[in-house]
Amino acid sequence: MSYILIRQKFTDYTQWRASFDAMADERQRHGLRNVVVTRNRDDQDEVVVLFEITDPAAVREYLHGGDLKAAWKRGTVIPETNQVTFLDDAAPL
Repeated sequence: MSYILIRQKFTDYTQWRASFDAMADERQRHGLRNVVVTRNRDDQDEVVVLFEITDPAAVREYLHGGDLKAAWKRGTVIPETNQVTFLDDAAPL
């Protein structure tokens, strides 16, 4: 299984959450399934989101698309704080 971990900061959680929730269908169409959405306990202006990936090519396309960038802007995301990490299940020893 593959995953993507996204960390980002914002200036207004209410706006961030509304923008995030509004993109649910778009994420699903591009092969992303929410696993967990969390806020940093020590910095409440940061979220960490883990998604399961069902279509890696579609996810990469989505990450470079204008719709996502516009959603981040609506969600008051601070652009230079975005951290995107692709992950795979670790093989057992």
